[in-house]
Amino acid sequence: REGGGTNKAPLLEALAGAPGRRWELAYLAGKPAVLAARQRRGGRSDGADDGDGADSWYRPLERLLLPWTRLRDGVYVDNGLVSAVQNFDAGTMQNINGVYRILDGEFLQTTVAGPFSWDGDGRGGTEAERDARVSGRRGAGVCAFRPTVATFKLGPFRFEQDLPEELPFDQTHIRDLPFFKFVHVDDRVAVAVGRSGGLALWTRMAE
Repeated sequence: REGGGTNKAPLLEALAGAPGRRWELAYLAGKPAVLAARQRRGGRSDGADDGDGADSWYRPLERLLLPWTRLRDGVYVDNGLVSAVQNFDAGTMQNINGVYRILDGEFLQTTVAGPFSWDGDGRGGTEAERDARVSGRRGAGVCAFRPTVATFKLGPFRFEQDLPEELPFDQTHIRDLPFFKFVHVDDRVAVAVGRSGGLALWTRMAE
């Protein structure tokens, strides 16, 4: 079943149908921002604060002094400051995720690479069990992955480190793996919700 079979799901085909297709991170939002957006979409208008401080008087100051808390409201990623890129290859079912540029320079780069699965395909079990998983989740867009190799580049120096794993990827239950649930992929953007409930948006890079 190399490459997850010939009948690729539409989201997977759009995300990883071409080996060199790359996606640059453009927007991140934490779980509170996602929940707030869902509430607004559902028509909630009682003005209630859910306790995350999003409407508190000190929130602008907190965003200024503690930049990492901006994820609670959502933050656009300036690729002049940092360029984070994902590549999914449906032919090999391998993922490369890396930071290739910091402060518009390429002196420091870091990547992690490893296998990924799609809607349970490529995972362990008998052929019948794998087919049942894929059939039951067809179109769900659940992409589980595991980094197995980390690479660091510092100027002309390059270091590579294998990452330990207790069980082979295809024998590891999805509850023990990081994953994205892709909700939208087209020829311009890819949007996914992470295991923690946060959301990420990537823009497709020129091929």
